[in-house]
Amino acid sequence: MQIFKSVIATAALVLSVSCSNKTNQDKTVLAVSIEPQRQILEQLAGPGFDVVTILGQGADPENFDPSTSQRLALDNADIYFPTGVLPFEKTLKESLGSNTAYVPTIGETELIYGNHGHGHGTEACGHHHEMAVDPHYWSSFEGAGNIASIMYKTLSEEYPDIKDGLTERYTQFNDSLAELRDKVSETLGKAKRRTFAVWHPSLSYFAREFALEQLPLGVEGKDLSAKALAEAIDHAKADSVEVFFFQPGIDSRQAEIMSQGIGSRLVSVNLLDYFWQDQLKLIADEIAGAQ
Repeated sequence: MQIFKSVIATAALVLSVSCSNKTNQDKTVLAVSIEPQRQILEQLAGPGFDVVTILGQGADPENFDPSTSQRLALDNADIYFPTGVLPFEKTLKESLGSNTAYVPTIGETELIYGNHGHGHGTEACGHHHEMAVDPHYWSSFEGAGNIASIMYKTLSEEYPDIKDGLTERYTQFNDSLAELRDKVSETLGKAKRRTFAVWHPSLSYFAREFALEQLPLGVEGKDLSAKALAEAIDHAKADSVEVFFFQPGIDSRQAEIMSQGIGSRLVSVNLLDYFWQDQLKLIADEIAGAQ
């Protein structure tokens, strides 16, 4: 693999690749699909690398269509770390230059398929998600740990000169991850109700990790009929749901109407946030507060 490649114009990167305001021609470029990956990779790789994110700020990963300039930006990277489960990554893989390695970060994460509310969703929601995969494996400590593991192994092999510092940073990352997981587990231990609602099943891995019940009530990318909306509200009331998580810009505006009908707290979360640890803490705090 070519370690140092010519860097494409800064202006092109600013326009085509999110979260890369400035490139440094003395740094090796690495690429990721989403911001949580960038945060992890920057912690591990250290100052000698420039990490760029492909998914644009505020874009829906399910419907994202990479532009030509975004595909070209990948040719500037030594390694591209896709999630391995987002639709747009297949397109990028097909157009990826031969000098850029393609290394998915799923690792040993067991993907979750089907209606991730464990049978609690509405009929419409259940059919919509029946064999779909929930791609949000990074929204759990297990998933984040697997991402870091893949990145650490890959960087160790490709850049042996940074192995000592890389190993130290990887150890620090795992220590902080374990500490935060313990705090979240302690917080959730105070929750009297362990069922929460979401518009579409985006917290399946978090729910699995902490033995929670996720209740998906909507249909991704669609509004519900008046009848389906009423049924979802009744269903959530029957499960005594007190907190409803939704993602602005991705989930339907009907989430607000539904939450009002349920009488639940509507909590905005961003599962693509660079500071993903803060999002997991927020989710735990809100579930624990649902008493």
